[in-house]
Amino acid sequence: MKFLTLLTLLTLLTLLTKPVAAEDRLAAVWNEAAEAYRGGNYLQAAEYYSRVIQENNACWQAYYNAGNAYLKAGNYPEALELYWRAFKSNPRSSLVADNLALAAQKAGDSLAPPGMPMALYRLWNLLILEESIALCLVFWWISAVALWIKYFWLERRPAPVLTKFSIFSSACFLFLFLFAAGHAAAGRRGWMILKVPGLLRSGPSESLPITTQIPEGRYVHIIEKKESWLLIETRKEGIRGWLR
Repeated sequence: MKFLTLLTLLTLLTLLTKPVAAEDRLAAVWNEAAEAYRGGNYLQAAEYYSRVIQENNACWQAYYNAGNAYLKAGNYPEALELYWRAFKSNPRSSLVADNLALAAQKAGDSLAPPGMPMALYRLWNLLILEESIALCLVFWWISAVALWIKYFWLERRPAPVLTKFSIFSSACFLFLFLFAAGHAAAGRRGWMILKVPGLLRSGPSESLPITTQIPEGRYVHIIEKKESWLLIETRKEGIRGWLR
């Protein structure tokens, strides 16, 4: 009996100390990253923040700080990708959005797609996909409850306020549904950021001629995959070609 009690206590202590040890390790790495950044060792700071991301890939602050380090080091494609990951996790942060736009400008691209005002792009990214889906479900339930009250509890008696509220909640549901569907479709399109200059060919073969060269730091849309080749199109110029 004493042996089982001792074994149980040891197991509990092990389970409780593991998260604390992991948190202490991450805190130590975070402090080292901050110290390296203050000392001007930006690439070393970025490496430390990358370690934090490996341990906790949901930490948007680590993506943002690593992006700051790469931006200071002049590596704009890396900064652009890290800022983008932070932006997708926290699109309402003005710091992340402003630095993302700055990194895109430094890389020769733009944050918003061509022809879209920045304010509209920020509005489009106001909610992440999971938040829009959650709000969509909330308004669906509100609409369903309002209709049930109107047609079953009140037995279709006049209820102007309830009718207006039902119409409003249904409109919110429809808007959020289309918003979430648009984000889901955009996420499936397959975007990436070129970290090195890319040589585009007219087809998926080394024997085919090179049509153009795309500079690093460009947003490109992946249209098709064929073995180790990608058919891509730049978002800014609309240039299309095969890249390996």
